[in-house]
Amino acid sequence: MILTLFKIKSNQVLGKHRHTGGAVIGYNIQGTWRYEGRNWVATPGTFVFEPPGDIHTLITEDEEVLNLHTDESVGFLARLRTQAVSVLSSG
Repeated sequence: MILTLFKIKSNQVLGKHRHTGGAVIGYNIQGTWRYEGRNWVATPGTFVFEPPGDIHTLITEDEEVLNLHTDESVGFLARLRTQAVSVLSSG
């Protein structure tokens, strides 16, 4: 299992995607975000569970930091790195 801490800039849309390495368990440390078409908002302290293969579009409001526990491969982290996303720690 890889533990990744990353930061996403404010007012961003991370296009529709899914995680293929199994379930994703996350904890929102800072900022506010949501999934398009879903009826909830993650705020600081929110625990997030994404079942395997869940398809979603992440939308940020304030700048945020997420701490994800995942069994994703390094390929996922390489795709995650964009101008909007910074991987702060992974291992």
